[in-house]
Amino acid sequence: MSDDGARLQVHDKYLIDIDGLHTPKKGEGMIFLDGGRHTIHVPYFEGTPTGVALALWVRPPRETWKIFDLKDFEESPCATTEAHR
Repeated sequence: MSDDGARLQVHDKYLIDIDGLHTPKKGEGMIFLDGGRHTIHVPYFEGTPTGVALALWVRPPRETWKIFDLKDFEESPCATTEAHR
């Protein structure tokens, strides 16, 4: 949801495009991703500070909806250590 321009791009595919000045608006898109790294790009702008800038919700398989948080996708210290051996 955003109250001004917002897009969601995964790799080279736009899933949500609610660009332009507008009141709070919900955009929806869906993609299934295999395990591993993915390129996610979320350009947005805040035209007039009257509402929410941007809220990005995600739902992993068989889980409930939650606000997207990069911390959910950090590598564990063990995985990072193993990768550098």
